[in-house]
Amino acid sequence: MTSAIELSLIVIAWGALIYFTALICVRSKSGSVGLPLGYLITMTFLHIGTITYLMPGYSHLRYDANMYLFKLNYTDDMNLQGSIASFLTVVGIFIGCAFVRGGARTGNAERPSDIAVPRSRDSLLLLLLLLASLGYFFAFIKISSIQSLFVILRNLSVTVVVLGIWVSFYRRQQVALSRWIMVAAAIPAIYLIAFGFFSYGFAAMAIVYSFWMAMPRPRAKGSRLKRVGTVLTSIYLSLSLFVSYMEVREKLRWGLLWREDATQWDKITGTISTLSGAHLLNPFDYSQLDWFNVRLNQNILIGRAIWWHQLYPGLNLKGQSILYAMIGWMPRFLWPDKPEMGGSRFAAVHTGLRFADSVAIAIGPTFEFVANFGMIGSLGGGIVLGLVLRSLDRSCAISLRKEDYARFIRNYLIGIAIIAPTSNLFFIVAAVAASWIVGTGIMFWMRTNGGRRRDATQVLDQWEQLGISAERPQRVGESVAGRRDAK
Repeated sequence: MTSAIELSLIVIAWGALIYFTALICVRSKSGSVGLPLGYLITMTFLHIGTITYLMPGYSHLRYDANMYLFKLNYTDDMNLQGSIASFLTVVGIFIGCAFVRGGARTGNAERPSDIAVPRSRDSLLLLLLLLASLGYFFAFIKISSIQSLFVILRNLSVTVVVLGIWVSFYRRQQVALSRWIMVAAAIPAIYLIAFGFFSYGFAAMAIVYSFWMAMPRPRAKGSRLKRVGTVLTSIYLSLSLFVSYMEVREKLRWGLLWREDATQWDKITGTISTLSGAHLLNPFDYSQLDWFNVRLNQNILIGRAIWWHQLYPGLNLKGQSILYAMIGWMPRFLWPDKPEMGGSRFAAVHTGLRFADSVAIAIGPTFEFVANFGMIGSLGGGIVLGLVLRSLDRSCAISLRKEDYARFIRNYLIGIAIIAPTSNLFFIVAAVAASWIVGTGIMFWMRTNGGRRRDATQVLDQWEQLGISAERPQRVGESVAGRRDAK
């Protein structure tokens, strides 16, 4: 009974922290593009299985429970300990974001827009989207460096989509906005049909959804209540789709998506036909709840790692894997003996479980924080994540306000590379380094081929016409007192 009360308090506080984190980001002077919110939504989705233990009578030790849960050999207390560690990460992210909620450094008014001409802007967005789409073809090439390029270009496709949504929304082009939303909806569909995986498709939608929720725009009366209703409905429908997918996943993968003789048309029509039988989630159907603990409850492995480290304190890494992660960007041809951090072997060592090498185990940053420094590590790691994400979030928001799209693309690419709650820190740091390289290249190319440019004050004039407040940047040589005297 005590553990159920503690778990209930964690779930309530978790939801409240997501709300207040989004609030302090969106209501800051600089605004937000939803990076912290996107991370928290994705992380919550990967830990949401813990709420199944609040359902009366549910237990993973039932005689008809999913056999995979028996193999994990965990207890309710381990799930609770893992939930506490994950919650501390959320607390840390909130604290980190709160530290960066200061005023925006808006720079000089003469800061130009990179792609101000509408025709040039549309062409550039289309060109970047075509470039990003190449990443989905690179995914089929089994070379590590090419796979890394796939990840970056995949993230670039999301970046271009949110930028297209932003541009079309503030140009009041409803047709263009509808098209960009359709492209956003196509990303998870393409990922599922091409590769048979659901995870990144959801993460991409969460990132786009967080960007849309954070966009500054005039709020209608009752819009807050409408947004809450939209969020709750979206959560329920997403969980329903997940359960329906898991029930047919093996049939869909081995019977269709991974068959070498299946054509792309067969995969598309077969996926639609299979998922057309999707049904709504029944929270009183324990077999459906089992799926959340099978795939969407990282707290199980985190809690088991805490218990295993209590038995074998010598397993504590004391920052070793984090140190390796900081130099994880170095390519293997320069570091032939570069160690493999994370994955099934890492999880096996720190949980005492056995996993096949071919099985991909999603451990996530919280697991790694705990493996290095215990519970305090999950809090400290969360603070660092919050500081980094919010700093990038603020920089991206300022860049959009000034129409500095080149800088936005680079920093947003880096930001969504961090939004990988299933990846280990080693991979995240490598993805961030690669994102910086690709983003810097795009930024240089855009600023040398940007076409006609506009003064940033013209951009802010358009914002005020839309009824959206924005901090007006200071001109070169103009002091705050001088502006006050002019008024």
